[in-house]
Amino acid sequence: MIIKVPLRLDIAGSYTDLPGYREKGGTHINVPLDYGVRISHRDVSTPTTAAVLRSRRDGDEFIEKMNFQVAQILNVPRVELMSTCDIEHGSGLGASSATVVGIVQYYSEVYHLQLKPEELALFACKAIEQTGICGRQDEFSAAFGCPVYLRYNKNCVSHEEITIVDTFELPPEFRRNMETWKLLYRPRTISCQEMLDHEMKANFNIEPIVQHTVLMYNAVVNADWDNFYQAYKAHWLFVEGQNPSKINADIREIRRRYEGIYIRPCGAGAGGYLLIHGDVQGENIIDLKLKEN
Repeated sequence: MIIKVPLRLDIAGSYTDLPGYREKGGTHINVPLDYGVRISHRDVSTPTTAAVLRSRRDGDEFIEKMNFQVAQILNVPRVELMSTCDIEHGSGLGASSATVVGIVQYYSEVYHLQLKPEELALFACKAIEQTGICGRQDEFSAAFGCPVYLRYNKNCVSHEEITIVDTFELPPEFRRNMETWKLLYRPRTISCQEMLDHEMKANFNIEPIVQHTVLMYNAVVNADWDNFYQAYKAHWLFVEGQNPSKINADIREIRRRYEGIYIRPCGAGAGGYLLIHGDVQGENIIDLKLKEN
């Protein structure tokens, strides 16, 4: 049995894994992609390699740790699992949350637990909370397989403080326009830890971020692409402007080379930037493909 769970693209909002956001509360919207991670049984009699597991040095350790946590939370016998991913390491599309959702879903299928999408996300969040590995906002679009609008409380430290405002579909025009975007990725110039150290020190102004998120959600509901795109650009330029991370030097350098809006769509990758306009030749490019529901 193979469980495929979609990776996601962050569209708007703030993050529960950064204190500068978490202590103020916030909102978040992300959208699932056609690319994903696959969770399957691992034959312990067969040697594993970095190519078989995810293309990250700590992939084996991550799977082991989260597999143990999920089996313990669900109170079921543990199964040896492995993970593979459609996207290369460094693309900027983080796979950690999708991987944990996939582990929960695998156990749900094997032991006939019949967990619903919200339960898949909440059990994944609970497992992550016990390790502190990543945030609690990205599991929901992975579990539901559609865009999800979330709100979380001030000083959010638990999945119990996250509210699903809505799950929704993208209008056809949005899908067409967003699938003309490209993901540009290249080797990181700083480590993830260095990036996080900078972001941990940031004192983010949350109100404009919440306002942008609401504007984008309302524009999606009303199928108003122009207002969505204006709010989208305003949002990510604002986020970039108040983020002290050295990653902004990368963004400025790319913007000098191409005309467009670039963002870092996911945290762990730190090498991925979304190209909205511009012609790219000879770069590491992934065509953005949204998940069909």
